[in-house]
Amino acid sequence: MNKCEKTDFTLVPSSKVKPPMIKECPVNLECKVKRKILLGSNRLFLAEVVCLHVDKAILDEKGGVNLGKATPINV
Repeated sequence: MNKCEKTDFTLVPSSKVKPPMIKECPVNLECKVKRKILLGSNRLFLAEVVCLHVDKAILDEKGGVNLGKATPINV
């Protein structure tokens, strides 16, 4: 199932990686997968964060992220 097709999310281009970001998310991490580890029927992805995007509306007075200002996304 394509989860993005089941939501009203707006996909926007990332700056460093191919997969898009979700405009409605207050924090987006762009990551490059470094390693995949098979764990039974699941995979563990180890990745390097190459870019961070934060909505200025959730920053505190010191420029830190205040997740208390973010609105949860319920799908």
